[in-house]
Amino acid sequence: MVKKAVFEVVGCTRAELEDTLKSSIGFSSVIPVETRSGLLRVQVKIKSMSRISNCWELKTGLSSGSKWMWGEVFDICIYDDETALRMVVTRKKGVGRINADVLGMWILELVRSKNSNLTVRIVERF
Repeated sequence: MVKKAVFEVVGCTRAELEDTLKSSIGFSSVIPVETRSGLLRVQVKIKSMSRISNCWELKTGLSSGSKWMWGEVFDICIYDDETALRMVVTRKKGVGRINADVLGMWILELVRSKNSNLTVRIVERF
């Protein structure tokens, strides 16, 4: 389980990345997650997003069918580097069904849908 992922992002501004974060509330996708009984396809939905200092707190909810199962909370921090932006995604609460690198790539794909010049590299996974 990846609890923390660091991304190097080239081709967009900090404002574009933050605008995507703000507009992602309500976005959902169906993904496979690992459970005790094997892989289960669940719907992940971004339930809320709030700014805390220099970071964003993102809360997700997971459901299978019509039943809400659990949620996870992530911090997303964006840092300006000389050559690129660094986006750090850290899971701070939850059972770990959603990996930080998967959530980060999901958000960056939303940015890429608006800006095809975006290039992303995962620098570290913890």
